Amino acid sequence: MTDELELKDLITIILKNKKLIIGITLGCFIVAGAISFILSPVYQSSLILEIGRIYLSPQPGILEARYIEDPDAVSKILIGPGVLDEVRRELNLAVRLQKLKNRIDVTSYTEVNKDPLPVLEILCRGKSPRQTVEIINTLAGVIIKRHLTKYRSYQQTLEERIAFNRDKIAGIRKIIAAQNRTQAVAQRYIEKGEASADEFSRELGKLDSAAPDAVDMLYLQGSALTEKQNITSLTSFKSRIDVEIGQDLKEVADTEMEIVSLNNLKEFSTPTRIVSTAVLPEKPISPKKLLMMIIAGFLGFAGSILYIFFREYLKE
Repeated sequence: MTDELELKDLITIILKNKKLIIGITLGCFIVAGAISFILSPVYQSSLILEIGRIYLSPQPGILEARYIEDPDAVSKILIGPGVLDEVRRELNLAVRLQKLKNRIDVTSYTEVNKDPLPVLEILCRGKSPRQTVEIINTLAGVIIKRHLTKYRSYQQTLEERIAFNRDKIAGIRKIIAAQNRTQAVAQRYIEKGEASADEFSRELGKLDSAAPDAVDMLYLQGSALTEKQNITSLTSFKSRIDVEIGQDLKEVADTEMEIVSLNNLKEFSTPTRIVSTAVLPEKPISPKKLLMMIIAGFLGFAGSILYIFFREYLKE
């Protein structure tokens, strides 16, 4: 019964002061609305930056990917004084570096195995949609330009190595062509020597069937021996050339494989680029006028209730 009386008393007090409660609530609501219209709007935009990769080949047939720059390091560099000052000067912003830094958030992502992903989300808040997008694009542009220098240097190194290997192959092919010509000449002399040796053998056969002259016999035997020795030397020389040609052909094949590998490194490597562009924001993210007015109205209502109860307490 006492609880019912107390509840009735509370309701009576609220009803008796309903105009004051409504007035305070509406007053807070209106004041919050006026403040929300006075406050400068804040716009937000973001883009996603992919850090470029370069590929190395520590062993034949193996590709090892490396980032042009560590993503975690890039996320710190983006909000560092050097990059922010460059952005400020390029856009002629009349703002302190610390304030500009507070407008920017950089998020790096990590894989399950805690390795950093080559993706950074850059978020920027500004006073106007255009300024917000300009800041974020200029910020990304500074990093892209910084990485492009490294990427082009890497690509140029690969192109120089490819050009060197192609020149090397051309030089080896010229050597092989000369070796083939020498081999053909040696083969002709071998064939001539074999023909001469056969001719000397026939002559010796004729002398055997007749009464040979000792001088003629010695001459023909010496000539036949000399031809056979020449043939042996030429055959040995031709065999060495065959081995050298084989070695040179293998070196050409290995160099061609290296060129293919270098082209793969060049093709798979990617520069740092924007994969999701910054969009011009249509609405500000703050102040949230309706939310501010609702919260202010609620606080005004709760405050007015506490006020009238406290006042009644003092009267008693």
